[in-house]
Amino acid sequence: MVKYTDYIKKRKFLYCCLFVSCVVMMISQVIIPIYLSNISAGMLELEWRVVRNGGIAIVILAAVRLISEYLWGHLDYYLSNKSLVEAENDYVQKYLKKEYAFISGNDFMYLSQRINNDIVVIMDYFNEKVPMVCCHVAKLSGIIVILFLRDVVIGLISLLCIIFVVVVYVVSRKKMYGLSKKTSESESYFFSYVSVKLSRVKEIKLGAKYSEIGNGFVQIGDKYVKNAVKYLDFSNLINILGTFFMTAFLAVYILISRGRYDAVQDISLGATLVLSIFYFQQIIEDTSYLLGYSGMRQKYLVSKTRLDNILNVPDDVDGKVLPAAITELGGDKLVFNYGEKKIIENVNFNFKKGKIYGICGKNGSGKSTLVLLLLGILKPISGSVSWNNIDIKEINRTQIIKNNIAVTSQEPVLLEKTIQDSLFENVRTKEITEDYRGLLEFVNGKEKGLATPVYINGTNLSGGEKQRIAIVNSLLKKPDVLIMDEPTSALDVGSISLLSKILAAEKRERITIIISHDKDFMEVCDEMVEIK
Repeated sequence: MVKYTDYIKKRKFLYCCLFVSCVVMMISQVIIPIYLSNISAGMLELEWRVVRNGGIAIVILAAVRLISEYLWGHLDYYLSNKSLVEAENDYVQKYLKKEYAFISGNDFMYLSQRINNDIVVIMDYFNEKVPMVCCHVAKLSGIIVILFLRDVVIGLISLLCIIFVVVVYVVSRKKMYGLSKKTSESESYFFSYVSVKLSRVKEIKLGAKYSEIGNGFVQIGDKYVKNAVKYLDFSNLINILGTFFMTAFLAVYILISRGRYDAVQDISLGATLVLSIFYFQQIIEDTSYLLGYSGMRQKYLVSKTRLDNILNVPDDVDGKVLPAAITELGGDKLVFNYGEKKIIENVNFNFKKGKIYGICGKNGSGKSTLVLLLLGILKPISGSVSWNNIDIKEINRTQIIKNNIAVTSQEPVLLEKTIQDSLFENVRTKEITEDYRGLLEFVNGKEKGLATPVYINGTNLSGGEKQRIAIVNSLLKKPDVLIMDEPTSALDVGSISLLSKILAAEKRERITIIISHDKDFMEVCDEMVEIK
C-alpha cells in the first residue's frame, strides 16, 4: 500500500517550517488578547505607559502573525500540490503493475476521478489539517491554562468546551463516515460520467443523442446532490450546535462575572472579563474547526480505504531470467476464459525467428487475447507459454517487452511531445530508410514537420498518421519480436503495399506476428494460426 507520510518525510525541512509558521501564528493569536486586556486595565487606571507599550506590542505581534500566516499559506499550497502530483504518479504506477485480469474490467474514467479525488483529500489532510489541528489543540490548551490562572471559573467553563468537542466527535464519527463514503462514491461517478461524455463528443453528434445525455446527467447528478446535501447538512449542523453552545458558555460566564464585578468592584476582574471575551471568541473559532475536523477525519478514512481497496489485487510478478535475444515463442495447450465464456481452448503454436505468422479468426474469437497470453499479460487457466523454451513465469517480462518486443496496436499511444519524439521513443536506431520515409510522407505536409507537437491522445493527428508513426517507431526498435494488431485498419492502399514490402524484406531479423482481417495484406505471412 502507499505510505502517504513518505511524501512528508521527503520534505521534512519544509514541513517543519510549515509547522513552525503555524505555531507562531497561533502564539500571536494567544498573546494579543493579553495585551488588549492590559490596555483596557491601563486606560481605566490612567496608566498611559502601559497603554502605549501594549499598543506597540500588538502592532509587532500583528506583523508577526501576518508574516507567519503568509508563510503558512505558501508552504501549504506548495507541499499539498507537490505531494499530490507525486502521490498520483506513484499510485498510477502501482496500479498499472497489478495483474491485467484484475484491472481490465474497471471503468477507467470513474477510476481516474476516484483516485484523483481521494488523493486530493489525503494530501490535504496530511499537509494542512493535521498540523492545523495540532496547533489548534495546543492553542486551546494554552488558553485554558491562562484562563485558569486568571480565574478558575472561566477555566472550568473553557474546559467544558473541550469536553463538548470530544463528546460530539465520538457520537458523530460513525454517521459522518457513512455519509462521507456515499458522497465520495456518487461524486466520482458523476464527474467520470462528465468525462466519458466529453470524450465521445463525435459519436454523440453523429447520433444527435443530446437529450439522452442530458437525462443521464440529471439521474446521476440528482444522486450526487442528494448525498452531498445530506453530508454537508450534518456537518453544518454539528458546527452550528458547537457555535451555539460555545456562545452560551460565554454568556453564562459574562453573567457570573458581572455579578462578581459588581460585588467587589475589582478592575483586575474587569480586565479578566475583557480577556475572557477575546479568548472565548478564539475558543469558538478553534472548537468549530475541531468539530469540522470530525468530518475531515472521516473523509480521509473513506478516501484511504477506497484507495487501499483498489490496490488490494495481486501484483503482476516478473521472473529474473533475461535472455539476450528472443528467437522462439511457444504455446502449449492454452486455455483461457472470460468469466463463463470460453475464448481460447487447447491452442498450440511455435513461432520462430525469420518467419511472419498471421493470426486469423472471426471477431471475438480471441486473437488479441492470444497475444496477451503470449506476452504474459494474461495468465492461462491451463497450458503454458515459453520464450526460448523457458517458461514465461521465469522471465523478466517487463524488461524484455520494453527492450526486445514491439507491439503496434489499433489505437497507438504516442508521446505528448512531438512527432519526432514519438518516432524515436526507446529505439535502437534513428536511421530512417527510404521505405520508412514513404510511410512518413504525410509529415512533409505539416508546417513544423517532425517538430509538430502531438496533443493528448493525438487529437491533432488522423488515425492513419498515428498508425504510421507507431509502425515506424516499432520498426526502428529493431525488435526480436514484432506484433502488429490490425496495422492496416487506417492505412491507404499504397501504404499497405509499402508496409508489406518492408516486413518481407526484414523478416529474417525477427519473429513477426500479424493480426488482421485484410486478406490481401495477410499474403505476406509464411504461416497462419486460426483461432476458432
